[in-house]
Amino acid sequence: MELAKTVTRMTHPPMLTVRRYQDANTFLNETRQELEVSELEHSFPLWAASVLAQGALGNSYCGAVFNGSKLVYALVAFDEGMAFTTLILDETVEPREAVKMLVDDVCSAPVVIKRIQGDSNLVFAKEAWNGQLDLHFKLWVYVFLREDISQLNNKNDDTFFLRQVTPIELPMLMEWTITFYQDCGLRNVFNEEENYSTCAQQIQQGNAYFWCHRDKGPVSMIWKRRPMSQGCSIGYVFTPSTYRGRGYGGNMVAAFTRMLLQDYSYTTLSVDGKRHPHDNMYTRVGYRLVREVDEYVVTNKKQSI
Repeated sequence: MELAKTVTRMTHPPMLTVRRYQDANTFLNETRQELEVSELEHSFPLWAASVLAQGALGNSYCGAVFNGSKLVYALVAFDEGMAFTTLILDETVEPREAVKMLVDDVCSAPVVIKRIQGDSNLVFAKEAWNGQLDLHFKLWVYVFLREDISQLNNKNDDTFFLRQVTPIELPMLMEWTITFYQDCGLRNVFNEEENYSTCAQQIQQGNAYFWCHRDKGPVSMIWKRRPMSQGCSIGYVFTPSTYRGRGYGGNMVAAFTRMLLQDYSYTTLSVDGKRHPHDNMYTRVGYRLVREVDEYVVTNKKQSI
């Protein structure tokens, strides 16, 4: 069985090759070690490849550029969905060349990509994609390290506590999740069936939590996302309008961070780039800005170049 297609292009001085994988496990076997050196920056492509490794790859895509045996750049994409790119990992290689080689291969593959996320090198992807990428939005990425736990800023109040969402609370979780997406300006992310499936799965896996008042019950929600070998992400931070402005969100994030750091060496989260990067709820909790991520929309789904 052929596991990867290799295309070679001579550059000066490196010799770059592109590998298109037919199996996500093989992709992870050949890239994971180098990507996990900077796991925080590569949590999205590592997570996406791990999801794809659970079944047949189909039209989804895993590809990478190598300089000899050294990994240079990689991209993982869900068919009819999102693509995630890595950093440029070899400073001896011209980023434009590596990105163009991989985009050329993506565009010749059967995968249909709707959005693509990565760092500033996506500017070169836009060039290679024949201008068919439009910047959708920016994200600020933050981290909190276990070694900084003493700096975690939260209010101790025993009238509030975290707990996992129970199956009987699925309707509430679905309603809050839809409202969360609407608040983010993403009204068409889930239909009702997809929302049901996603929320039910998160409850089953124990990833969805409520921040509860001893008397009022749930007042906010938060999800555990993309667990890695070293760290874990936080997402779906939401407080219904009835309970906003009371500090519930910040205290919940702090309590959830403290809980996760018992098992992981760092936690990370992403924030809409429209917010102030250095003054928001997460920085007040103690999170530190580490990078900026761009997300582009593919305006031509055929991806022809």
